Amino acid sequence: MIAVVLGTCLVSSQAIAERTIVLALSENVLPVEESADIVTSAYAALGIRVELVRAPRSRTLVLSSTGQVDGEVVAGSAIEARYPSLKRVDVPLTTVEVMVFTCSEGLSSSPGAGLASKRVGHLAGAVVLENLTERFQDVWEGETFEELFDMLKLGRLDAVLGARQVLEAYKAENEIGCIRVSDEPLHRVRLFHYLHEKNADLIPSVRSALMELTAENGATPGQ
Repeated sequence: MIAVVLGTCLVSSQAIAERTIVLALSENVLPVEESADIVTSAYAALGIRVELVRAPRSRTLVLSSTGQVDGEVVAGSAIEARYPSLKRVDVPLTTVEVMVFTCSEGLSSSPGAGLASKRVGHLAGAVVLENLTERFQDVWEGETFEELFDMLKLGRLDAVLGARQVLEAYKAENEIGCIRVSDEPLHRVRLFHYLHEKNADLIPSVRSALMELTAENGATPGQ
């Protein structure tokens, strides 16, 4: 009996070590890019190789939820109702502050005031932002922040919603012109790693690896 149990464990460990996981990574979403390193490191600790498939945010959740890839590098828990096939690895990796980017001083100082009646843009496929703007009168979903910020500067949008870091990335290659960022975040979102349900057997091991990495780095999960 002991030999059988040991043999089963060895086979299971070997099977995990020989696996390659393909994860969807959203383009143009800086906090997601930043989380890819820790997720990749967690799998490396388990002897699993990670391949990243980069695609627009509107595409990655389709790929991961239908099992065309093995999971999503990170996403907010707002996706869970819409994509039940994606299972959370319950270790928060970072917290994203959703900011209001605008050319209007009034909107930047009071980001929530009157926003619902304005022309507001956000990245297509960003479920948490779709939920936030559900009752807004005029919403434009763009494929990139470059598109959204260009529209903002041209006066075709009154505000753009996104993570605090995205303006810095845009500024590296573009003139920001009139764009300013709100004084306070409109919303905060914790991001988690998600696996397609076909890979549910990996969740306990990946969760432990992520927790160990977080502890080694001396960081508080989700911060």
